[in-house]
This record gives sequence, C-alpha cells and structure tokens, in this order.
Amino acid sequence: AFRKGVTYRFSFEAERLDRPGYVLPCVYSVSPEGVHRAVPFDGRDVFLSSVGKAAAAGVDFVSFPAEVRWGEKSVDFSALDALIGEILSVNPHALLVPRLPLDAPAWWLRDHPDDRMAFGDGTRPQMASVSSRAYRRLAVDFAERVVRHLMERFPRHFAGIHPVGQNTGEWFYFQSWKRQCGYDPRTLEAFRAHLGDAAAAVPTPQERLAPVLDERTVAFN
Repeated sequence: AFRKGVTYRFSFEAERLDRPGYVLPCVYSVSPEGVHRAVPFDGRDVFLSSVGKAAAAGVDFVSFPAEVRWGEKSVDFSALDALIGEILSVNPHALLVPRLPLDAPAWWLRDHPDDRMAFGDGTRPQMASVSSRAYRRLAVDFAERVVRHLMERFPRHFAGIHPVGQNTGEWFYFQSWKRQCGYDPRTLEAFRAHLGDAAAAVPTPQERLAPVLDERTVAFN
C-alpha cells in the first residue's frame, strides 16, 4: 500500500541484450475494485527534454496524458495544471493536445451496473458499455468540463483534446482480442434500435464465430 504525501523511488537493473530492443519500466496498481492497471513510469525528464528538442525544431504541438482526477462530486485539475506548467516552462509557445481518458470511473460503474460491458460468458468487466446513453452523457459532460478549464486557464496554449478509452486508449472494445463483448442490456437496446426489431437478439458467441460463406461460393481470381 502507498501512503499519501510520501515520495517513493524505484530502481531496476536491465541486462545487456544480444539484439536491439527497449525497456519500458512499469508498476502495477490494484484498485479497491480489484482492477489491475499497468502504470508506465512517466519519465518526465525525458518527456520535457523531448518538448524542448521539438520546440527547437519549430514543433510546438505537445501531446501528453491528461492527469485529471474524476471524482463523484468534483474534478481535480491540479496534476494536469502542474504538468502543463512544466511544459510551458520548457516551451512558452507550446500548443497543448492532452490525451483525455474517458472511461467511466469506478464510482459511476458501481451505481450503474446495467451500463457495464458484458462478455459472452456472462462476466462483466469494470468498463462502461459504449452503447450506454447515460455513460455517453457522463463522458461528454466530463470532457466539456476539462475543455472549459483548459480554455480558461491556458487560452493561448490550448489546441484541443485527444479523447482516449477502452483498450490502450484506442477505442476498441475492452479485451476484445480474446473475448466477445456486446451482451449487456444497453448494447441489446442499441442493437434492436439499429435493426428496428424489438425482439432481435444479439448473436451468440458460437454464431459470431461460425463461417459466413460457404467455400463453394467463393471465387478466386
């Protein structure tokens, strides 16, 4: 367990490789809900030196993870503002494009169980279904609050946001490389609305994995 207000220093050793490669130091955090999350060391000294080198080459756009605490009653911008202050100390002309995580926070998922994703085996991860209209409203409201803050606090530097979420922030369904999702109530509602069929059912995992075409119907040139 980590204690608030305490600075921790980590060290590691890396052996010499026999071929080109790279090392990405990470720590793993476990939330009270049991969610494991890899947290790469931000290497802020390297990041800021890169900002300086880019500025010297005439590149002012800066992309970086937005560290914003999304609380149940408030949004804490202190970490984000501090990082932006460091960026501007290196490049006073920086144009900021923060990467803003829009995954639903744990407190919201706790209060909206039917809006969580569901896999074909019935398990439900700590991740909102993108078909949930309530989640979408929540995400839009949060993004608007962050944008308004940045426009007011850094009006000459704010260039836009890069919304990120789901797997590695790339907006493809969480764990979709190994599990089939789309079995939550909100996806079923969206699927029926899309088809205009109030009785439609989401295909089973077996149906979705079945071949679509008979091999005899496929022509090869």
